[in-house]
Amino acid sequence: MWYTKEGLPVTSNACHPGLVNTSLPAKLGFPAGNLSITDGADTPSWLAIEPSLRGVSGKYFTKRQEAPDAIAKDEESRRRAMEKIHELLLLPYPEM
Repeated sequence: MWYTKEGLPVTSNACHPGLVNTSLPAKLGFPAGNLSITDGADTPSWLAIEPSLRGVSGKYFTKRQEAPDAIAKDEESRRRAMEKIHELLLLPYPEM
């Protein structure tokens, strides 16, 4: 998906940071991960600033690599997710 607001291109991708050693997994009933917070932040940070990803949108990444994700490839699931995001941010959903 590629949206433009006030002439500025906006892309949206998703990623899995890996199993980070924080208290969150235990609160969710999972074992703690073995990655440091810095290592867990690597892929999300890379997605935000990597020049080669300019214009890339609607993808799923892990360990700085695009990864397959059946839900991300489903147009209806993406539409529902974008509608929910717009609803939560109190923004009108653009009709495509």
